[in-house]
Amino acid sequence: MAARDAVWLQANGENTDTVPGAFYYGKDANLAAVAPAQEISLSSPIPFLWSGKAWSNSVSFGISPGDLSGTSQYPFVLLNSRIPILPTDIMDHVMDQFLSVNTGCAWPADVGNTYSGFMDAWGLSGLSMPSP
Repeated sequence: MAARDAVWLQANGENTDTVPGAFYYGKDANLAAVAPAQEISLSSPIPFLWSGKAWSNSVSFGISPGDLSGTSQYPFVLLNSRIPILPTDIMDHVMDQFLSVNTGCAWPADVGNTYSGFMDAWGLSGLSMPSP
């Protein structure tokens, strides 16, 4: 949801810096980051469907492996403990895989457009559906 909100804000020309505070609580908001948005082109094999510009954005949450030893943030601080029966290199590899998550979303750039019917929303205005 955070990535979806970030890309929707970007498509509306608004600031995405508000996203971490809106989706994460307290100190957790400091562990979230919104990547710079990218404008992409949409196209399909049928020229009049899904063509135009869109924004792509992602939100990450977590910490980097280098920050793990100095953290006091729960639950990441628990990863500083060692399990005696597992070799250190296995634990390091496992921990690196679970320190952060990254989600992405894309949203059409024409968010300001409103549609009065199904045909307009699909870019088929001017065409009519055959009646049964």
